[in-house]
Amino acid sequence: MKQIRSDIEVDTSVERVWNVLTDFQAFPEWNPFIPRAGGEVRTGARLKLFIRPPGGRGMSVQPTLLKVEPGRELRWLGHLMMPGLFDGEHFFILEHINSDRVRLIQGEIFTGVLVPLLSVTGLFKSTLEGFEEMNRALKSRAEQETSDWNPAVLTGSIDSVSRGTHPRNNNRGISAVLYPGRYAIPMKWS
Repeated sequence: MKQIRSDIEVDTSVERVWNVLTDFQAFPEWNPFIPRAGGEVRTGARLKLFIRPPGGRGMSVQPTLLKVEPGRELRWLGHLMMPGLFDGEHFFILEHINSDRVRLIQGEIFTGVLVPLLSVTGLFKSTLEGFEEMNRALKSRAEQETSDWNPAVLTGSIDSVSRGTHPRNNNRGISAVLYPGRYAIPMKWS
C-alpha cells in the first residue's frame, strides 16, 4: 500500500469549492491534472477521466464513485486492467475552516501487486505533483469566481431578454457583464 496526499487552503466557501470540483464540464478550462472528466456525480456512478500527470502522456480511466457527500467528500476507485493489480482510491476532502476559508485535501491510496514495482518508476512523485498543480488551479478558479471571475464588459445590441422583448431595450445598445460559459448580466441600459 502507498498513500500520497496534498492539501491547500482556499479563500472561499465550501459550496464554491464543491461546485468547482464537481463541474466536470469546466475541467478543460482550468484543470491541468484531469483536463477531461465526465459522468454523473452520485455514489455508484462510473466516471470517465483523462488524467495527465506533469511530464506524462496521460491515460483514460473509468473509476466508480464510492462516496459523494456534497460539501465534504468525493471519492472514487479505479483499477489498472483488473482489481488487485494496481488500484487507486482517489479522494477529495473539504474541511470547513470558517465561512470563507476551506482546506482541500486531495489524495490517493494505492494497493495491488504492482505497487512496489511502480514505486521505483517515479509515478507517485509525478502524481503528487499533479495533485499540487490541480489544487493550485482549483484554488485560483474558486477564488476568482468569488470575486466575480474576471468578467469582460461587452457592448452590443439585443432584441429580447429571455423570451420577450424588454420594454426599455427597443433594440438599443446595452452593456453587460459576460461570465464565460455561464450567463450575461445587464449592467446599464442606454
